[in-house]
Amino acid sequence: MSTTVQCPAASFTITKTDNQTTTVPGATLTYLLSVTNTSQVAATNVTVTDTLPGLVTFLSATDGGVHTSGVVTWSGLSIAAGATKTLVVQTQVSDSAANGTVLTNSAQVAGISAQDTTTVQTTTQSADLSITKSGPSTTLPGGTISYSVNVINNGPATAQNATVTDVIPAGLTFNAASSSGCTLNGGGTSVLCGISSLAAGQTKSFTIVFTVPAGAVCSSTYANTATIASSNDSNSANNTSQTVSTTVQCSQPTFTISKTDGRTTVLPGESLTYQITVTNTSAYTATNVQVTDALPGGVTYVTSSDGGTLNGATVLWTIPSLGAGVSKTIIVIVTVSSTTSDGTILTNIAIAGSATAQDTTTVNTGGSSSSSSSSSSSTCNLSITLTDSKDPVDPEDVYTYTIEVRNNNGTTVNDVDLTQTLDSNVDVLSTTSGGNSDAGNTIRWNDISIGGYSTSTFTTSVRVRYGSEGVTIRSNAFACSTQDSENTYVNGGDVPPPPPPPPPSGGYLTIDKQADRSEAQAGSIIAYTIAVRNQSDVAVGPVTVEDTFSSGDMTVEYADGGSVSGGSIRWDLGTLGANATRLIHYRVRLSDALQHGQTVSNSVQILNGNATDTEQVHIIRYFPQTGLLSRFMTAPADTSAYLQPVTPKKREADAGIPALTWLILLSTGLSGGGLLGRKLLLGF
Repeated sequence: MSTTVQCPAASFTITKTDNQTTTVPGATLTYLLSVTNTSQVAATNVTVTDTLPGLVTFLSATDGGVHTSGVVTWSGLSIAAGATKTLVVQTQVSDSAANGTVLTNSAQVAGISAQDTTTVQTTTQSADLSITKSGPSTTLPGGTISYSVNVINNGPATAQNATVTDVIPAGLTFNAASSSGCTLNGGGTSVLCGISSLAAGQTKSFTIVFTVPAGAVCSSTYANTATIASSNDSNSANNTSQTVSTTVQCSQPTFTISKTDGRTTVLPGESLTYQITVTNTSAYTATNVQVTDALPGGVTYVTSSDGGTLNGATVLWTIPSLGAGVSKTIIVIVTVSSTTSDGTILTNIAIAGSATAQDTTTVNTGGSSSSSSSSSSSTCNLSITLTDSKDPVDPEDVYTYTIEVRNNNGTTVNDVDLTQTLDSNVDVLSTTSGGNSDAGNTIRWNDISIGGYSTSTFTTSVRVRYGSEGVTIRSNAFACSTQDSENTYVNGGDVPPPPPPPPPSGGYLTIDKQADRSEAQAGSIIAYTIAVRNQSDVAVGPVTVEDTFSSGDMTVEYADGGSVSGGSIRWDLGTLGANATRLIHYRVRLSDALQHGQTVSNSVQILNGNATDTEQVHIIRYFPQTGLLSRFMTAPADTSAYLQPVTPKKREADAGIPALTWLILLSTGLSGGGLLGRKLLLGF
């Protein structure tokens, strides 16, 4: 009889969890696998596998788990009877996992499986669009109403498929030619402005213009709003703009106008600066106010402020808006012809609406003019730079204008008259250097003297008036037929219009370069001045200037903000205002190795233009003396090689003794009392 020994086999249970039901792209999932030996015998060489889901990346596993092709395997595990073994595996969810993706993970031991599922959930970010709208308070029958619409994305997500809708007020007609970025809808009842996408923090602006019927009822009002909608804007509370009300105004604004050049006589060749002040005396805001100034014969137009243009012998300005009771001062500068006869009366007439103003000035060739405030254009060569200390500003802010007047000639210029004009949206608080301000916001500095190649600086402190939100404050500075202008935007209104496009680069810019000397020694410092001038009536930019030189001839000591690279210096000047000048001052040190008679050249050019200039400096050296005397200026040991004993023979040779004695004394002194000099002296 035989008996078979039976060994009981081990049995197992397995569970698996990541302790969460949802996850997000990029997150880490930690799976816990629990394997329990449910038998009464110890289990050895146990193998456990875990098949990872797609769209996860294996990171790590405990207890020697090995990852291969998406499967983690534990081999040779030992689990005592009734014991539980916990295994851990970490994975990362792919960033590309789509919303709703189910991640299924299966583990096995001895043919027994356990499974865990986790669902990917992505958070959809929304945009938050807001809209503002502004427009005029009054209009005229047959006129237009122009609205500015600004859409702002407050984030955090990019707005998609957004549309501005502006329902047309009854009676108005959409003016497509004057509008920007908008079209009429199919039914003709509203205007639509599309935005395909708008990043967080960005603003999109539109101009919507309607035409008012010629028969519009006086004092009637047009009310208009605009709305914004987007496929992913979750906040509708700020999707409707404020209502803009515009009243039909049938009475025309009225004006007064005054004009003066501040003098009664003038010399041929001198400049005249006419100041024209227009005041809206009505209770309505006037728009597109036309001002004309008919220049007299015998003068030549030089320049004008505020975009004035010359047509024949008439200067024309268009003032975009002039509020009720508000004044506007504009300037025109002319030069009196050198051939104008003595006693000629220059009559100048300016017109605004039905108002006219006249100024007369008599040409006096027999003596000085009645005012010494203007320097002759034939002797005055100035450049002016006008800048503001802050832009943009807020209502009631205080800021400063700085005017730099540069004398581009080497001799002092006297009796210069500097004038600054300001809009009525500011109050003048103070000026420096004796500037006098009048009620029309015009500041004058009279009888200024500026040294050759020198710059004088003048400042004006102003405060922005309350209620000036959204306007552009314009200021101009004039002296000696030269001007510069500065625009300062006041926050709180519409986005300011973009500047006019720059003219073709090159032909409007000039550049001049000058060294502080034409001859210099090797190793010395040379100072250069570069003047970049915009000779057009519009701003030009961006302007980049580069100066090139041989790096072996010189090294840069001071670059005035320029970027030095090898044998060049580059200055990025940004935008150069109309008729403005920018000065650059820099210094270089000449190489010690330069030789006498050598010429050092360096050239400057406007990179986005065709203006260039080259400056040359000639090298000079001071050489030591040569000849017989130089031999006595060396050390005594060297000098003895050139001297021979002298034995007097006759009296007629005595005449040579004083000269030889002088040479010996000089040699002795220069060689510091050397031994040879003392021996020679003892011989006489």
